[in-house]
Amino acid sequence: ELKFLVDKYPVKVVNIEDDLLVQDRVWIKEFSERFRKEIFDKTGIHFKIESRVDVFDEDLARALAEGSCQEVQFGVETANADLLKLLDKRITREQVIRAFGLCDKYHMKTMAFLMLGVPGETEGTIGETLDLTVQIKPGLIISNFYQPVLGTRLYDYCVEHGLLRKHLVEMGDFRRDSNLMLKGISRERLVWYGRLMPWHLNTRMGLSAYREAVDRFQDVRGESMRLQREQILRTDKKLDGETEGL
Repeated sequence: ELKFLVDKYPVKVVNIEDDLLVQDRVWIKEFSERFRKEIFDKTGIHFKIESRVDVFDEDLARALAEGSCQEVQFGVETANADLLKLLDKRITREQVIRAFGLCDKYHMKTMAFLMLGVPGETEGTIGETLDLTVQIKPGLIISNFYQPVLGTRLYDYCVEHGLLRKHLVEMGDFRRDSNLMLKGISRERLVWYGRLMPWHLNTRMGLSAYREAVDRFQDVRGESMRLQREQILRTDKKLDGETEGL
């Protein structure tokens, strides 16, 4: 199927979105070897995959790199152990650091998925996540707000503790806003962190221009979302130019 797609369409990279893809070690090693021989060596096209950090070891990293894997995407979510336990994520901070370190060792790019607004979130737990993200240095990040899913244990927890702002069918875009009323942090403050996550990370890395920028956009209620988004994009472009090469 992949060879058909590569032959028929102008494919630049094969992105496989399945976080259980690497569970079968024999299969993934065979896939990587065949991909390199049958696709990469003929076309120069790489592939990207998702993986859990707890199953990612040196043997797997080496096999993927030799098989022309360009990028590995990991669900980091949060650095706080209590929030990870509530999510039943079953990973540790040490496993996150190890997985990203192995990708760096074998020259594969990385992406980190982050999740804000898990019940129990505070500015302190967000700070932990920011610090860990700076430490592992992912090439890309995608941050979203936790969205309770009907029928799950954590959804029931949110209902029982009165955390839902809206009924399930009225929930908005989890990429831009939170549907929860958390006790440890206000919705406005949470959204401020979420919308400006890259700026907060750059601030943690010592780029003072970004600290001034995040302070200017603290009031997410004062203007419409559309107007604020346009202002953020203009500011981001300006800051990119000012900090290029730093």
